[in-house]
Amino acid sequence: MEPTNKSNSINLGLYLGGVLSLIVVLIYAVNLDLFIEWWLGILLFVLVVAFGVVAANKVKKTNGGFISFKEAFIHYFIAIAVGTLVGTVISIAIFAFIDPEAATYLNEQILELTKTTMERFGAPQETIVAALEEASKKDNFSVGMQLQSYVFRLAGYAIVGLIVALILMKKDTREKYEKENPGEYKELVKKNKKRVWYFVVIPLALINSIFKGPAIIYLLLALIPWLLKKLDSQN
Repeated sequence: MEPTNKSNSINLGLYLGGVLSLIVVLIYAVNLDLFIEWWLGILLFVLVVAFGVVAANKVKKTNGGFISFKEAFIHYFIAIAVGTLVGTVISIAIFAFIDPEAATYLNEQILELTKTTMERFGAPQETIVAALEEASKKDNFSVGMQLQSYVFRLAGYAIVGLIVALILMKKDTREKYEKENPGEYKELVKKNKKRVWYFVVIPLALINSIFKGPAIIYLLLALIPWLLKKLDSQN
């Protein structure tokens, strides 16, 4: 992996971190309640993945249009890991050190949202009470919880990164890989397509359903597998 390619990916990650930090600071200053809005999570997800795709694609162009699966995934992941780490550090600074009262307020709002959601699904009162009692013991904005959340998010982004790497990998490189690993490539494609459905499309659709989001979200989510297939066929 060339140092210039690595530094480019790190720089893109820093830009991503700057954007994420700006979003966090603006929401903190304008309206804390926006932090628990479902659409914010989807917006940030799309933003982060977009930066990862740009990082991998930039390396591909630098290499004259060629990139291996490993290279594409590594540079995608570097940009995302650096960017989300910067955003997490800023979030930790605000809610764990600068303004713990804001964290307390948001934890209370999350409990209220949890209660409303469980009531909407008709959960028994004793179940709701038990769930809220358990949730009240957690500080979602503590240093430990935010770092844990950072790791979990990275795992989710990594799954999407596998698909991105498969798409960006140059066709002749893929053919060489498939020739050297008979059947393994097709099996890898099949597994990762399932992961996109199970870990991206379906969970986001459920979130949209639970919080009664706009119908257009379902259409956009349904287009994700189709777009990935379309891009793959044109690569």
